[in-house]
Parts: sequence; C-alpha cells; structure tokens
Amino acid sequence: SRPELWRPAAYSETLGVSSGTLGTSFTPGNATFGSWASLGTTTKKHFWAQLGVQIDNNTMSAHGTRIQLGIGAGGASDTHVIIDHQVISNSSEECWSAPQTSCTWEIPAGAELWVRGNNSAAPVTGYNATAVLFGG
Repeated sequence: SRPELWRPAAYSETLGVSSGTLGTSFTPGNATFGSWASLGTTTKKHFWAQLGVQIDNNTMSAHGTRIQLGIGAGGASDTHVIIDHQVISNSSEECWSAPQTSCTWEIPAGAELWVRGNNSAAPVTGYNATAVLFGG
C-alpha cells in the first residue's frame, strides 16, 4: 500500500571476503567485546547492510555470542554500531541466530566496516564474518 517506502537496490558489495577464505576472522571476548577486526572499505554509497557470520570449528560449546558490525575507525570511541546480532550454539555443533536489527543505514563510499564479538563463555576459535551491502 506504500510503494514509496520500497527502496530497490541497483548494486551490491561484499566486504570481508577474499579468494579462498571463509570471511574475515575475528576473536570474540570472554564476557566482554573482543577487538574490532576490519572487513574493508566501501567503494560506493549503500543504504542496507547484512552481516554474515560462521564458526569454522569441529568442536562447539554451548554459548551465545553477541556480534556487532560497526562503521568508523575501529576504536572504542570512534566506531558506531550499525548491526547487533546474536549467534547461539550448542555442543552438538548446531548454530542458529536471532534476526538482525537495524539493517538500514546510510553508509558512504570510503567507509570502513568492522566486526567484533562478545561471548557468554570462553569462545571457540574459527569465527569469520562478511558484510553484504546494497545501494543505488
């Protein structure tokens, strides 16, 4: 009923992936956020961001991980969180995630995107992330 609210994309860009990788690796903190890891810099202006996360590890533990996508310089005071995402796993090597919030953002060309995580327990290794962006 409100077609003016639809914003079609004319192009997309993926950050955090290079040939032969699973994404950009990052290490969540244990009950605190780990350091920001850079996914790369945008080449065009975008209005939508989607965060992709996977855990490449044969042994999982039961825990929840809060993962954030940020825009800025990667520092504690100069990075603005644009997506706050929850990934949950169990010891049966199953993972699931809650719906992402706030995917609509005006992201300028030349912006650097970052990822970090906060685990409810000692995190396993193998966290990787990518960001898929849409604009036009």
